[in-house]
Amino acid sequence: MTWDAQATVLADQLGRLLSAPTPLRASRYVNRVSVLYHHVECSALDDAGAPVALSPFDVLRDAVHRSGDTAWSDGRASLPDTTTSVRWGPHAADATTATLFVDVVDDEDFKTLRALNGSRLLFDIGPRACTLARVPDRPLQCSNCQQYGHAAVRCRAAPACGFCAGPHHTHHHEALAKRPGPTVHVAKCVGCAAGLP
Repeated sequence: MTWDAQATVLADQLGRLLSAPTPLRASRYVNRVSVLYHHVECSALDDAGAPVALSPFDVLRDAVHRSGDTAWSDGRASLPDTTTSVRWGPHAADATTATLFVDVVDDEDFKTLRALNGSRLLFDIGPRACTLARVPDRPLQCSNCQQYGHAAVRCRAAPACGFCAGPHHTHHHEALAKRPGPTVHVAKCVGCAAGLP
């Protein structure tokens, strides 16, 4: 029995079980993944010599047409219907190149991503390899000041304890908590400095 036939049978059984007024429909699992192309031209000069921002979608479309890459041209790679499915990565206002992010709809086996990863498109500025956009599981948090967005190596802020939000390093917390005295080391969030339940 094919996957589609199994999904139809399952949807019918589930619809009867739930007494659904309209028939349920099962669809294949879809992954949304992002790929990127580094150092792609994001602006051009107009006739007067002033910089003009380029549309990321137009830049991608032209590169696909110019390159003839089969992963894009045979319809395997499709974009989600969102305005940000093709977008420029963060870059300075006067930058001439930027990273081009492309969200791709893929199947459960990531066949499209496998076809795209490492493939090359020919942009105006030259050929660029497609790479997988790696998204961290959680935001970067500094182990010195406990704030988000940077690592301790680059931190110049005063230390803050990750347990009690006190003005000391987290690895000193146990030694300071054992000292006799009026200091109470209650669990607190550094970000909101509120006591936790």
